[in-house]
Amino acid sequence: MSKVYVLLDDFLIPEKTRKELEKVLSSPAFNTEIEEADTHAMGGLNWFPTDLIIQITGLTVAGFFGAIGGDAYSKLKEIVKNLLDKNSESSPGINNAYLCFELEKIDLYFEFNKITIGSIDSSFRILQDQFNEILIEINRLLDFDPKKLTGEFNSITFIFDEIENKWIITHFNKC
Repeated sequence: MSKVYVLLDDFLIPEKTRKELEKVLSSPAFNTEIEEADTHAMGGLNWFPTDLIIQITGLTVAGFFGAIGGDAYSKLKEIVKNLLDKNSESSPGINNAYLCFELEKIDLYFEFNKITIGSIDSSFRILQDQFNEILIEINRLLDFDPKKLTGEFNSITFIFDEIENKWIITHFNKC
């Protein structure tokens, strides 16, 4: 069974937004579990400080966006955009949000942040449209065995490059 696990900062993410996330991510296609915590206090346990992580297990990007449906996909984009917008009335503005796809070999984190807030629409679309190509490149990378250069890692973080209009690798992480 596919699962969506949401970790959100209970101080920065308003209750209203939490309920919107629950509603958007409720689908018979997967179980959704939401956990609230002071995510910044977890700094010693995680490799990155974060405000929101949506981790998807057992689904590709197309499967996830297909399972939540077109309307929910648009709403999820707007929720992320509103959370990152420091001028939004519904949110104090968080620093970053991640969509994580847990694959057999590795976790892929796609970062959305205040800097790239203007490209959220295109970054979501390109993530959906080019995810299969990203997987092909990740498998090629793993065949090369980058641990020789980077050391042990179990996840990769991507950030959207607005100039190149594509997702690029920024970190190899060991959690």
